[in-house]
Order: sequence, then C-alpha cells, then structure tokens
Amino acid sequence: DAAGDADAVVRVPENDTAEVKRALDLGAAGVMAPKIESAAEAEALVAAAKYPPEGERGVAGSRANDYGAHTVEYFETANDAIAVIPQIESAAGVEHAEEIAAVDGIDTLFVGPADLSASLGCFGEYDDPAFLDALDATFAAAETAGVPVGTLATGPAEIDAWFEHGVDYQIVGTDVGYLRQGARAAKEHYESLDQ
Repeated sequence: DAAGDADAVVRVPENDTAEVKRALDLGAAGVMAPKIESAAEAEALVAAAKYPPEGERGVAGSRANDYGAHTVEYFETANDAIAVIPQIESAAGVEHAEEIAAVDGIDTLFVGPADLSASLGCFGEYDDPAFLDALDATFAAAETAGVPVGTLATGPAEIDAWFEHGVDYQIVGTDVGYLRQGARAAKEHYESLDQ
C-alpha cells in the first residue's frame, strides 16, 4: 500500500462552501483550496471547513461520520482534526500571505508553483528571480505566522531544490502524473517487445 497510513487531503476546485463540505463529508482529513488571495478568502475557507462555533459547516450523516453512526464523536473532534490549507498561487496571494497564514484555523500554506509562476510571467521557470522572491516572501509569511509551508514537487530534482530552499513539506507528484508515467512505461515496454 503506497499510501500507508496517510490521510487524504482533497484539493477542491474552488473556495466554495458546498465543495469543501462535500470533500470533508466524504471523509477527507483536510481540504486545500486554490488561489486564496486575502484574509477574507481564508476566513471563508475556514468557515466552510469547521463546524459551529468555529465555522459554518452543516452537520449531517455522511461517510466521514459513518453515515450518522458516529455523528456526535465526529462533530466533537473534526474541528481540531481537519487540516485547512489555502494555496498561494498569485502575486496577490503572496502579497497577503502573512495575513492569510495568520487567520485562525489555517494550518499551513501551500504554494502552487505552476499557477504562481504563471501569474508572475515566468511559467515553469522555478529559478526565475521573481518566482524565488515570491517563494521567499511566502515562506517568511508562514514562518511569521508559525505555520508550515509546502509545495508540489514532480521529480527528484524539485524535491531536493524545494527542501534546500526551506519548504517544510512536499506533495510529490499528482495522480494524473503517476497514471501517465505508468501508461508510458507500459507502452514503451510493449513497443520494445519483438513480435
């Protein structure tokens, strides 16, 4: 089992109350929302992920609480157990990263490198000074707020580079990337067979 005892964190398509609730009700241990650019947007994310009085998440029988069999227990522990992760993916997000990280209920920041580099005009150029400055500013904001900061790595070189740069954690690869690698390896193997 490649995941071991790892919990699933779901990246919702947008910072939307219904999307966040759906992911958490299905049993996700955390939720990550894209392109958070202000403290107000981070507060909305926290409100969607947390039950009252810390948030506004609706209570219902769901997969997360064994379809109502453990609703009370889940309700009592979910606010502390669920990770709430805003993605910093734009110049505006970097500019407000310290305010975002300081929102009560935010557990960590996550830098989306592709979108951030695109917003800075240097798509995919992770050694570009503008990108590195934005990364440093986001890391400093997270440190000031006392929260970890992570990013995505797609291979060994990025894994090493991000750790050397000071990232606290990494998501390594994507589901689609791993599927593509597996399909490519199978295709190359079939093509190499003598027939």
